[in-house]
Amino acid sequence: MDNPNTQLFYRLINRGRSNSRTTTNCLKIDGEYIFCHEDQRKRFAQYYGDLSVPKEEIYDNYYLNLCKIRQSYVQEALEEYKDNPELFTDTDIEKAIDCLNTKKNPDEFGLPAEHLKYAKSTIAPAMKAIFNNILIYRKVPIFFKSGILTPVLKKEKDSTETSNYRGITVTPITGKTFEYSFLNKLMIEPKTDLQFGFTKGLSPIMASLIISEARYEKKKGE
Repeated sequence: MDNPNTQLFYRLINRGRSNSRTTTNCLKIDGEYIFCHEDQRKRFAQYYGDLSVPKEEIYDNYYLNLCKIRQSYVQEALEEYKDNPELFTDTDIEKAIDCLNTKKNPDEFGLPAEHLKYAKSTIAPAMKAIFNNILIYRKVPIFFKSGILTPVLKKEKDSTETSNYRGITVTPITGKTFEYSFLNKLMIEPKTDLQFGFTKGLSPIMASLIISEARYEKKKGE
């Protein structure tokens, strides 16, 4: 039986046959030539499904530990934030919708950005309610994590090799709207000079170091 990751990618995969640079008559897998389009989709699904599975043996342990430290800080911040979250407003949602790119392919539900842009004043209250529930209950909808994946051939590469394709994913337009809504809040002018994790010329690691030292000094004084 295929693993769940393979099944997910197989369900969503799209070869994009209208582009001559991303199509081929066959794929070469372990010396075997695959000509059937259905079998090609299965092979691509298996390939991208395997890429999505973490491979612990090739992790950079230093970087992994650093990510765990950052995750713990974020988790602690969320614990302090959950009792009084800064909820979204209709204006926040409309500004996020304005950030969406038009003339792009629709998502797996058939929704392009234009649907939201032309009806933003009508749908903003409903989306606000949904997004605020995400903040309050800290539950991300499962469909935010899916999308339509299209293999795109890398420049001047052999089109018969699956490893020569990069996966381009069209994610749900509602999920993108939520991301822009949240991003716009992060782009607000920092409340302190020490808040510089995503400031040009400064490293997030330095911000992490300052937080770590401040927490250490606080605990030492208790």
